Amino acid sequence: MVKRVKYGHVKVEDAGEVIRLHVGNVYRDLSVSYARILAGIIKNAADRLEQKQKGGEHAKDD
Repeated sequence: MVKRVKYGHVKVEDAGEVIRLHVGNVYRDLSVSYARILAGIIKNAADRLEQKQKGGEHAKDD
């Protein structure tokens, strides 16, 4: 079973044996360790952005 996530020109495909990252017309097969590192970087960036946005909302309320 293939699981796909697509957002604009970026698509991540999980075919069970390989994790494939598509960006535009280029794709790369990711190792497990690289996929985990990439996921961690994206999660940390999203958490920082969320905190920054929450901080901005509180400043607007005051």
